[in-house]
Amino acid sequence: EYRVSAEVEAERPEGWLPKPAADLPVRTVPSDDCTAARLIHPSSNREGARSAMLYRGVSATEVDRDSALRMRKVSCGKLYEELAYLRKENMVMHRAMTEMEQRENEQLPQQLADELAKVREENEVLLKERSELRDKVFEYNESSCQDALMGSQMSMKLEELRQKQEAEAVATQEQLGMFASQNEKLNRELEELRRERRVQVPEQEAIKRRNEVLNCEIGELKRQLDSAPPSDHLEDLGRQLQDAQALNFALRSELESAHGIHAKDLSSLSSLLSEKDTLQVKCSELQQQAAQVDRQQEELQEQRRQSSSLMQENRRLSSAIESLSSE
Repeated sequence: EYRVSAEVEAERPEGWLPKPAADLPVRTVPSDDCTAARLIHPSSNREGARSAMLYRGVSATEVDRDSALRMRKVSCGKLYEELAYLRKENMVMHRAMTEMEQRENEQLPQQLADELAKVREENEVLLKERSELRDKVFEYNESSCQDALMGSQMSMKLEELRQKQEAEAVATQEQLGMFASQNEKLNRELEELRRERRVQVPEQEAIKRRNEVLNCEIGELKRQLDSAPPSDHLEDLGRQLQDAQALNFALRSELESAHGIHAKDLSSLSSLLSEKDTLQVKCSELQQQAAQVDRQQEELQEQRRQSSSLMQENRRLSSAIESLSSE
């Protein structure tokens, strides 16, 4: 009995036709049915018939035409047997396919459930990471807001301090200008007093010399009086003595007034020098305050740079959260 397996069927070349049985009747089918049916022809009989026909003097084209006609002859019994075998194989394959579908239908929900559980676990992990990132972003936002608030407060304080220092600097400059003008005025007065003193020194020396001369004359007159001088000459000498004493008193009073004026000038000069020292101290304090303001401005700039870096980190975290949420 003739059987054809699926593997042998696959290995057959295109246009291959099986051999028909010798004991079965052969019928000729139309050319349209030959495409759907399996054509069976005996290769050995065909070769013998071809050689016999060629031996009888038939041309090769007629022999080939006859062999083509023989290829259209089909054995119905073999076709029915092969059709039954194919139906049987089809049923076996159908049962195998139904079993595979049942197994796949049984395994697919479990596989889908496992994948769903895995996806849920990954989603929970992502939700935890997302919540952590949100907390970090919230903390960074709070810290950045606090830094911005502190920066604004510091800038306001620095602006107030700058305005105050500018006002103090303007007032100090005005005071310095006033003190400088006063110092120049006092210096001019002091120079004038020194010149007057230099002028008065020879006068005072002359007065002293004159006073000494008068004292010598008074002593001489006293000695002369002791030696009993005449009365008229004594009256003249008394008047001269009184005049000399009055002149000596006047010169002493002028000398004392000059010494008083000089002492006042010296006291005013010492007060001006002390005021100058206080102004220098104030200037040094203002310079220190300006240096402190510069340091505060540098600290404020550093805080602003830190706040800008925190804002960049915040943006990066927000972009990471958005990417995670999109995933």
